[in-house]
Amino acid sequence: MPQYTSTSNDDNYIQHVSKSFVQMWIEDVTPLILDAFVLHIWANPLIRSLINGAPENSGIGETVSIVTVAALLTFVVNVCIHPHVLQIHKRTGVCDSPLFRAIWIFSTAVATRRYTGGGTVMSFTIITFLPLIYTQVSPHLPVVSALYGLLFFCLSAGRSFLVLFRQESIGLTMDTSFPRDSYSVGFHWFVFLFGCVHHPIFMSSQTYTSDSNKYQIESYFFVKWRHSTLPLAAFRTIVLVVSVFLQESNLGGRPYKYHQGVEFLEILFLFLAVSTFTAWVHCQHVHLNTLRNISTTSVVAASCGMIVEKIEQTAFLCLLAPIAIALDLYYITRSDIVKKNK
Repeated sequence: MPQYTSTSNDDNYIQHVSKSFVQMWIEDVTPLILDAFVLHIWANPLIRSLINGAPENSGIGETVSIVTVAALLTFVVNVCIHPHVLQIHKRTGVCDSPLFRAIWIFSTAVATRRYTGGGTVMSFTIITFLPLIYTQVSPHLPVVSALYGLLFFCLSAGRSFLVLFRQESIGLTMDTSFPRDSYSVGFHWFVFLFGCVHHPIFMSSQTYTSDSNKYQIESYFFVKWRHSTLPLAAFRTIVLVVSVFLQESNLGGRPYKYHQGVEFLEILFLFLAVSTFTAWVHCQHVHLNTLRNISTTSVVAASCGMIVEKIEQTAFLCLLAPIAIALDLYYITRSDIVKKNK
């Protein structure tokens, strides 16, 4: 009986399919996973805090109202800002400000406190200094970050499902400052609005292979999709709604089987995703920044994230952030002028 022998055309077709799959993961899937990861890090605690701070007799209607308002706000802000992000970067040069990028470090510092139960030296070192050792950053580093982020999401979803399935009581890892009055609720929504504005500008400042003219790939659906206003706004809105169901807190009392192992892996992949993505963020300045500026802003942002406890403190930092970024950009512009005149 004759045996089938693969031809050169078959080999070329397999190589083409394999290459297309890898390229699609790099160009299409990676940016979306990272976008969802960053959105989950800063948005989830605000929405969960609003939900947990609602009156006990409010019922599920209050939860639905909070999630609906947050989803509508996310969608509207992204629709309004996304068409103008390139002009914002071109006119302001905000992506060159280390302080602008350090807002992400602040969010990761707050996130590690939620997952680890407090600010530790190890957490501070991982989110502040570990990304600075990446002196030679590979262009495929975001792919690694996306893989870690995807594993983190899978573990979070699995643990949340087990918590809901077993109907275990949840113990808080830290004081999340649940809103108990109208002022606190207002501060929560103000910080959430600030995050909604910062997120599309921050994510659009990340340069991927498909964003350059030399490697433009228009044949892939997701490349066009994530550059379109309505689909990207809808994607971020869906991610926000889904992330509400992911539990971040440790279980109180006796944990279920393998809970500690799953929780350890979840925190491990969180740290891995944060450290690798932060290294990529540091390398996305259009003009080279000194290590002194980057390390200083990283330490300041991480320190603020480790010590902040009340939503009023976070809102105050959000108010100061635009002023500090404007001064930072003025300093960078002035330094460039001085260098050109020498």
